[in-house]
Parts: sequence; structure tokens; C-alpha cells
Amino acid sequence: MKRKTVFKRILIILPIVIIMMIVCSLCINHFTAAKIPHRFAAAEEGRRLMLAHTDYYGHYTQPDIEFRMQKSGATINELLEVSEQSVQTFNLIEKSFLESRIAKMYRTLKKNGYVLPQTDEITFIKADM
Repeated sequence: MKRKTVFKRILIILPIVIIMMIVCSLCINHFTAAKIPHRFAAAEEGRRLMLAHTDYYGHYTQPDIEFRMQKSGATINELLEVSEQSVQTFNLIEKSFLESRIAKMYRTLKKNGYVLPQTDEITFIKADM
């Protein structure tokens, strides 16, 4: 009888401990990653930012455009339209994953004694193209 009671307690306590560990890990990653200024753009802002940087698309050659569009004779305007439609909003899991990678990068830089120069905020845009 005592074994069943102990087993039940373990089954209750174990998930609570695991959830606490996950929450602590997410918090630590979030605060560590914050040392490299960044944010995640929503879909609408991402579209606006992508279309505002016409210099980026201006350097594409015709073969670049055709390769990205997967058709011959594609135009830069078609590429811009498809690029705009491909922008999405990050979900919580994607943000957490990216923040864990940024935190790991920061810890590695710090461990090796590197200091990043002061930078502007990095804006991440999610696009499937």
C-alpha cells in the first residue's frame, strides 16, 4: 500500500519539477539573450520592413530572380510580391528557440572573451521564402 502512495506522489511531483525546470530555462535564456538587443517583427511590420529595403533587392540579377521564383522571365515586382506574401508572425516556440540560440551565442562570446560592438536592435523577420 505504501508503494502505491509513494508512486502516486512521484507521478504528481515529477511533472511539476519538469515544468519548473522548463520555465526557469526559458527565463534564463530570455534574460541572457536580451544582452544582444533584438526583437521579433509581426507579419505586418515584417512586410513593411522588407519592402522598405529596396537596396537589397536592387542588387539581384535576372538569374537570381528567376532562381528564387523558380521560373524564367520572372520580374523583380513578382519577387517583391511573393516575398511580401511569405512573411509570417513568429509563434512562441520559434521565439523561444531563437532566444535560446542567441543566449548560447552570447555565452560563447563571453566565455571566449569577445566583446560585441554596440549595435542597433536586430529585427528578426519570419519568411518562408
